[in-house]
Amino acid sequence: VLFIFRKLVESHGIVRPITNKYLHLVAELEDGTRLVGQHNITGREVKPIASPIRDLYLSESTIDPVPVQIELTKSISKLIKKSDLICYPMGSFYTSVLANLLPTNIGENIAQNSSPKIFIPNTTKDSEQFGMNFIMVINKLLRFLQKDNREIVITDVLNFVIIDSKNANYPFEISIEEIKHMGVEVIDTELITQESYPFIDSELLIKVLLSLT
Repeated sequence: VLFIFRKLVESHGIVRPITNKYLHLVAELEDGTRLVGQHNITGREVKPIASPIRDLYLSESTIDPVPVQIELTKSISKLIKKSDLICYPMGSFYTSVLANLLPTNIGENIAQNSSPKIFIPNTTKDSEQFGMNFIMVINKLLRFLQKDNREIVITDVLNFVIIDSKNANYPFEISIEEIKHMGVEVIDTELITQESYPFIDSELLIKVLLSLT
């Protein structure tokens, strides 16, 4: 399936899933609600969440969705450690970004790679980020990266945040000084054109990413 989809979107390079286990994504909300399945979390097929997400984990069962620990395969671990660049991209924050950080010790694998690590915030509203401001988003990303080892240094898993303060209309205030205080560099550059607004222009973004490799 991945091979066929890769051909359809004309993706170059190696495409691999973070795990090959048949599992279910589970989100626990601050109000105690538990949602099983990505389709129940994203707010596209069902009503968007009305309470912030407290936790996200994988489960083998939809009836009794208890958390399970998933180890990275040696091949995926090797790919992460030798990557020229690691990007936490825009997209559904929990189900498309943080979900890929759920396997055990993935943060340590990323920390062992000396290549740049980059976060690109959404330029439009993401229903999964309900109740969150920008610093909360960054801290949640770091929490998932440090979940198996709290001693992981921030700058070993995150070096840059790329924004376009001139052309983007972010759903929350971008706290540049607070980001810099963490030791993370903010790259404020053109990412959005008149044609792509309010979304990021892929060619502009690719140029920025390639300049960091």
